[in-house]
Amino acid sequence: MNEAGLNEDEQPNAQEGTGSVWSLLGGISGATIGFIVGNVPGMVAGAVAGNRLGAIRDKKGQSVYQVFRELPQDDKAKVLKFSFDIGVGGSASGGGRRAQEGRNRDRRTD
Repeated sequence: MNEAGLNEDEQPNAQEGTGSVWSLLGGISGATIGFIVGNVPGMVAGAVAGNRLGAIRDKKGQSVYQVFRELPQDDKAKVLKFSFDIGVGGSASGGGRRAQEGRNRDRRTD
């Protein structure tokens, strides 16, 4: 499985000739939503995420959700774990553990 979990061959029903239309639209819409949520840093992150999601649609010719549904169970679990880790503060960098330690420290009474 590569980073996006899409190392399978292209689907026979993939749309031909769309080029990078969905990558471009995904980048623009991701940048817009990112800017609304997180100003300029959010705009950059949203543009990258939207571009990558659009590239999946360009490659497979179907929605990202449909591609996800067709993944093997192990790959789905990896994608969900990675997404959860990012959403909870990046367990790879220890952010989740530090946050938990801070909550525990706040509960202590002297």
